[in-house]
Amino acid sequence: MIRCGFCVVNPGYDSRKGGIETLANAVAARVGSALDKDRPVHIVGHSLGGLIARVLFQRAYFKRPGRIVLIGTPNHGSPLACKLVRFRAFRWLCGPVLRDLISGRADDPSLFSPPEGSIGIIAGDKATWMFGWFTHKRFFNGEPNDGMVSVASTRLEGAEDCLVLPVSHIAQPYRAQVHRQVEAFIRTGAFVREQKKALV
Repeated sequence: MIRCGFCVVNPGYDSRKGGIETLANAVAARVGSALDKDRPVHIVGHSLGGLIARVLFQRAYFKRPGRIVLIGTPNHGSPLACKLVRFRAFRWLCGPVLRDLISGRADDPSLFSPPEGSIGIIAGDKATWMFGWFTHKRFFNGEPNDGMVSVASTRLEGAEDCLVLPVSHIAQPYRAQVHRQVEAFIRTGAFVREQKKALV
């Protein structure tokens, strides 16, 4: 995004330190001083980062909110989280935020109100070979998914545009095709669809 001419702030956060609201407060504190108050703020969030992005816009942390791109975000929870939260080791590893990823909790109106602003959603329907095969059968009942989040769970009513790409959850932040679509949505409010050439 820097190469595309955007001023980028990439705040890190420790997902073990609290729930989504706590993490959103921490991110807002880190990026606030680095932002130009007179320019719109766009947010790109992957997975949990997308849920944090929704909280940031809902709580009006920024004076001029721009567009939001959610990549592989479990907007309606994750069946994996429902299983992993039963195990103490995973609760310790992931922290309190694991409970916010449970299916149903992600739809809690006390945590998330209906989305406002221009939102674009990118989902993946390709998982890594071994892990994806296991989760596809065990947790997603054959529904399209990226190995960790189902395509259906990424959807949000009121989103401006939605796109499904053949990319696994883990690979999404690193793929050029995802980067191109993020840039397109931030600039225009829509993703780019490739036009198929007509046969002559």
